[in-house]
Amino acid sequence: MMTADVRTTWMCVGLFVAVGSGCQPMRQNGADDTVVTQAARDTVRGTISVVGSEPLTALVLSPVTGAAPMALVGAHQVTLRGLSGLEVMVAGRRTANMSAAIPRPGGGAEFEVDSFVVRAVDGVAATDGIVASEGGRFYLVTAGGSRLRADFLPVALRQKIGARVFVAGALDQTPASYGVIVARP
Repeated sequence: MMTADVRTTWMCVGLFVAVGSGCQPMRQNGADDTVVTQAARDTVRGTISVVGSEPLTALVLSPVTGAAPMALVGAHQVTLRGLSGLEVMVAGRRTANMSAAIPRPGGGAEFEVDSFVVRAVDGVAATDGIVASEGGRFYLVTAGGSRLRADFLPVALRQKIGARVFVAGALDQTPASYGVIVARP
């Protein structure tokens, strides 16, 4: 037999659960899908490789965490192909598609890349930025807007004002390696 106090407590718990459940957003056509898509945005860091034989090659990212490789898709594919062997951080989202290019039963997940940054070359940390010059000094301007002094920028890159490049190693000494990601627009 329940006392009045216990019954009142359970009624309050039931009311709390009912009200709490009612506070959950309801998914309706389209409006909440945008929120779900934005929440699904992800970043993955890994090494890029091109697998397969022409004309059926695929761009694959092997995550540094040891997670399963992913096929990279999207508008940046051509640029990313030129970065094979480099470690990058990609931002975007996993798609519902599976890629047969991943060498494992059932293939592997596809990741649609919205943006990327070169992070390392052969284990050496890298800076990714746009070459700029002012007053005889050279800088790399990162995607976040930071302006990093690059006094030891190689001559080959000093001639690439406005190009997006990567430089492996500290910017205050001769770089371990470097390259052009996207030529000057």
